[in-house]
Amino acid sequence: MNLIFKFILSFIFLNLNEPKPIRVSHASIHHFNCITMNSLDFLLLLFRIIELYLFLGLVFLIYFYTKGLSRLDKATEGTSTAFKLLIAPGTLLLWPLLLLKIIKTSKHEPSPKEKTSN
Repeated sequence: MNLIFKFILSFIFLNLNEPKPIRVSHASIHHFNCITMNSLDFLLLLFRIIELYLFLGLVFLIYFYTKGLSRLDKATEGTSTAFKLLIAPGTLLLWPLLLLKIIKTSKHEPSPKEKTSN
């Protein structure tokens, strides 16, 4: 399994500046050692960014369930836990868009003084 993973990564992250020789093992399987430390650092950085994005999504999910969901749609007040679990994956992935939508709707909401004057 490790050999297959290494083979796939070698095609994705080919280092074109420094060509590496292809080694043949005793089982006649070609090993591609084209993965440099820079490409592995990039992968680690990419995974850290994804980890941070999902963590912020989880923090937003808590806020969204307590206050944000009712701000976006008044009909969702008092919804079941099953509904909230159903929308959790989409909320985790699309939290920046939902945050912008909440900010836009809060700007367009009339103030309490405007509500009573109408």
